[in-house]
Amino acid sequence: MHDSILHVLGNETDADAVAAATVRAVESLMGELKPLVGRLATSALFARSLHLANASFARPDPALQKLQEDLTSLRNDLSTRSLEDARAASHALLRALVDLLASLIGQSLTDRMLRSAWGISNAGHPREIT
Repeated sequence: MHDSILHVLGNETDADAVAAATVRAVESLMGELKPLVGRLATSALFARSLHLANASFARPDPALQKLQEDLTSLRNDLSTRSLEDARAASHALLRALVDLLASLIGQSLTDRMLRSAWGISNAGHPREIT
């Protein structure tokens, strides 16, 4: 795999050429991946890869910035809906997120993560925050 990466990057001698080769390699790989897992999963994989490699870049994480923009947009959208519509849309989103998470890491770990993140006791009731 390491040899494949070196091959794709070639013997470029300037940063612009390395950047172009990298973008071509990512676009090519994502083009192969998209029919298998879909556009959103492909985007998520790329965003996660950027996050994991962020230490090498030493720059703001664009995936994190995008997530914050998406969350702001979500909040704005939900706040303009009726209470019933906002609850239904929120439930659908959170259900999809939890289901996807469970399919990736398993139900037990998902349950523990939700209890920690959302302050839910083992009995299923919100914990008192002190």
